[in-house]
Amino acid sequence: MNVEISLEKDLSLIRKNKPLILHLVNYVAMNDCANVTLALHASPIMTSYEDEIKEIVSKSDSLYINIGTPTRRIIDVIKQACKVANENKKPIILDPVGVGATKARTSFVHYLLKNYEIDVLKGNYGEICSVAGLNNAMKGVDSLEINEKIVLRSCKEIAREYSICVVATGEKDFVVDKNENAYVVLNGHEMLSMLTGSGCMLGSVIACFLTTQKPLNACLEGLVVFNVSAEIAAKHANGLGSFKVRLLDEISNVDTEQIKKLARIKVCQF
Repeated sequence: MNVEISLEKDLSLIRKNKPLILHLVNYVAMNDCANVTLALHASPIMTSYEDEIKEIVSKSDSLYINIGTPTRRIIDVIKQACKVANENKKPIILDPVGVGATKARTSFVHYLLKNYEIDVLKGNYGEICSVAGLNNAMKGVDSLEINEKIVLRSCKEIAREYSICVVATGEKDFVVDKNENAYVVLNGHEMLSMLTGSGCMLGSVIACFLTTQKPLNACLEGLVVFNVSAEIAAKHANGLGSFKVRLLDEISNVDTEQIKKLARIKVCQF
């Protein structure tokens, strides 16, 4: 591992403090997001009730926004939540699910990035490239095949424009911050791509680490915990169902020494 991350300390802080992670996420993956947050010993809360969102955001330790199943009401709630989070200096991670697939989603994501201080933007290759202005990178909510150099350049452009940390997930996972620090995480398993909501679960994991670390380190820690756990889980799984269960098991019983031993993080060059 070519970068120092304080994984043991940060996991201990999460387990000790049990941070409250507010999820404004799509209903397809909501249950999985709650479970993976609990596996890390943090506390998930899921609400989109307008009358309580200000109070809940102010009490939360981080805010995870996932636009997978938007409605006009949810969009208004997300805007309100971002405003309150900024006022209370709560970290925000944004997952722009399906951005680029429709003009409405793309417009909304750019609105959030331009009007609020978002700490982390996390999406698949197609989503990240779409945010950067590359057309035809998405088919529905799925990413089309894209050159990795284009992905990395897109990460750099977004990070610089919005002063944000960008995570692009795919066969390799890239992390780039506003200072042009760039890393690639080579861990993971192909079964993650078959599991609906796996990217959403990763967002929850990063949201937990955002309560203990600056965005760059939070993203790297979240990625290695999630991806190495997936590698271990796949070795003992008989299929997709048992893989999902074993993934949650591995995350809830994280062995930090094993994670550090197996983690493959390298510096990227633009």
